[in-house]
Amino acid sequence: MGCVFHVQLVYANEFTNNNTTIEVEIKDNELMLGKVQTLNFGTHRVSSKQSSYQATQDLTIQIIDKRVTKKTPWQVYYQLSDFYGSDSSSFYATLHFRSGYLLAKTTKGRVKIRNLKIKTGTDKYELFEFQSNTSEDSIYEFVIPKQDIYLTIPADINAGKYEAVQIITLQNVPQQN
Repeated sequence: MGCVFHVQLVYANEFTNNNTTIEVEIKDNELMLGKVQTLNFGTHRVSSKQSSYQATQDLTIQIIDKRVTKKTPWQVYYQLSDFYGSDSSSFYATLHFRSGYLLAKTTKGRVKIRNLKIKTGTDKYELFEFQSNTSEDSIYEFVIPKQDIYLTIPADINAGKYEAVQIITLQNVPQQN
């Protein structure tokens, strides 16, 4: 008994037409955060008193604005978690910011920020709001110099290494009608 096979050649281009394909893409936001410098306060002896320590480097937040129409300002918010150690101990702290400035390609100017006392583990705090006056793509750097940044920690915390998470939020302010 024999078998008869029928072979039909099917070419790939017979299955493709413009009605059966899709293209899926995720694109960059036109207003976004770039590089952000984290804060560090160094190593210190445990104290029986509340202590304040100056930052070891500036806080730098890069903002990239590629919006074609810059009719609305944007805001930058800052939030800091409590500090947690490797032994599961934790403590709250207060981060103090004084003045900051905004750098752009053509200008260096002060941005009004009030003296902020940011309590760890709480809601976000607005650092500043800015309205761009150019239609070009712009890269800004917001800087708070290290001499204007202090961290106040409570007395008698356990010795060890502690870390917190900083959250920077960039928000496009909705246009008012």
